[in-house]
Amino acid sequence: MASDESFRLAELEGLVPTLLKVYSMVYDVPYPPKGDGNKPSTPQEIVEAADDFKRRLQAARETIDSLPGGDVDVEGQEEIIKMLEKWRDLKREQLRKKFTEAP
Repeated sequence: MASDESFRLAELEGLVPTLLKVYSMVYDVPYPPKGDGNKPSTPQEIVEAADDFKRRLQAARETIDSLPGGDVDVEGQEEIIKMLEKWRDLKREQLRKKFTEAP
């Protein structure tokens, strides 16, 4: 698994709740749902929530861009898959030979 520096899952996980917060403020829908009602959001609160979402989205983009292999096109990916399938088949054959040979 990639290190914390190259892949920060928390940045991706926080996107949906942040977006739902902005949506709830714009459309005056309580989020998270509460029984005590929802106070109308001020324009400044909506701007701050939208800015928070933009910051989180940018951080998520940077995280995704930093993942290894992101620069490989479809043809390159297919070549890698074929190479790995050949390697897998070779290893299977080696294991089969090892465990089916008489001692």
